[in-house]
Amino acid sequence: MLNRTLQFLFFYVSMPFLATFCFGQEDEKHLKPRPVQLKDAAPAAEPAFRARVLDTRSNGDLHDFFMSDDGQFAICVEPHTEETARYALWNLGEGKLVRYLATKEGDGTKAYDGVVEATAVETVFAQRRVRRIALAPDGGFIAALTIYYDIGPEHQKPREEILVWESSTGKLIQRLITGTGHHPHTFFFVDSNNIVTKAHSPDGISLELIDVSTGVVDYLFKNVKTEMYARSVRKELIPYTASRSVFAINWKTKERVDYENAPSVPPGASSSGPRSSDTRHLWYSEDGGFLYARVGSHLLTWDAHSTRFLRRNRLGAENLLLVADEAGLVARRRPGKRTLELIDIETDNAVTTLMLPYHRVRLAGMSQDAKRLAVPTNDRKMLILDFPSASRIGVISIIDAAKHAKGMTLR
Repeated sequence: MLNRTLQFLFFYVSMPFLATFCFGQEDEKHLKPRPVQLKDAAPAAEPAFRARVLDTRSNGDLHDFFMSDDGQFAICVEPHTEETARYALWNLGEGKLVRYLATKEGDGTKAYDGVVEATAVETVFAQRRVRRIALAPDGGFIAALTIYYDIGPEHQKPREEILVWESSTGKLIQRLITGTGHHPHTFFFVDSNNIVTKAHSPDGISLELIDVSTGVVDYLFKNVKTEMYARSVRKELIPYTASRSVFAINWKTKERVDYENAPSVPPGASSSGPRSSDTRHLWYSEDGGFLYARVGSHLLTWDAHSTRFLRRNRLGAENLLLVADEAGLVARRRPGKRTLELIDIETDNAVTTLMLPYHRVRLAGMSQDAKRLAVPTNDRKMLILDFPSASRIGVISIIDAAKHAKGMTLR
């Protein structure tokens, strides 16, 4: 019995020594209860898009909303009465109305401060229809291609007039009449001061180069005896079609580039080359390496450096609406379906699909990087969708997007 008692005492006393020998000594602070270490919470996933509603008070039709290439600004034609309208400059990035544009040369307009300017007659346009509005790349100037109707029995014939404003002041600085038959698709800035537009005359078609700061008109070519179409500029080159051929002209040097003619279309198609009357979009890729032409339901591609024709792809629908050059995407509507798709130019695959609440909804604007889209609502407002990257996010319901924007109506 004594031996067992001695063995137990020896084991009890030697336990701390054995533990220290085998596992090492712990500091006193480590013998205290240790607090539970919580891992940092995972960062919240970046939302697929941000939705806002702008109180533009516009119908969002083809001639009502004009977005700048970078998507930062827009001009909105805001009906004032049945026969009159105002031209409103919006900052889409900040979601606010900046100012209205003046109707007469002279003083500029005051910045919009949230108060309805009921007496601001100098901002109300009458008997005038907008065909196209372009914003300079640096935001300095705004140019509008308009049709003006003189009032009175002896002035029934409409006339075309180009109006130019300073963006920073809303001041009207130019009223230009350069010809007739200007096409709204051929009306765009090539740099911060110069705009290109097409005009008809009894002698033929001319491609005008207008310095909007001075009103001086030059011609890239004049009185050509054929129809032509031009849409955009990249690295000083303006692509255009004439008859069934594709060319480009350097707007600074006026040198012309001839592209290889496209081969015959597949059996059953109506034409081989990109006729000017069929061509509705003509643009260079963002790096200037390729030239694209949308002809009917086909997309034609050239190597911009060698001028060789490369391929013809079928887009699957003729209703191609807008082009995002920098993102390599085009927007199209499929006939009979309440969807609007953003299509990858190279693969012809839909990367984003907008589910529309009804057939008449359309895409009013798209930035060149496809990070900002504008969709009109049925209550004369504009739904703005902002994406953290190019719009390649799958399916979006416009109804759900509008719910996200609830309480975010801005003016």
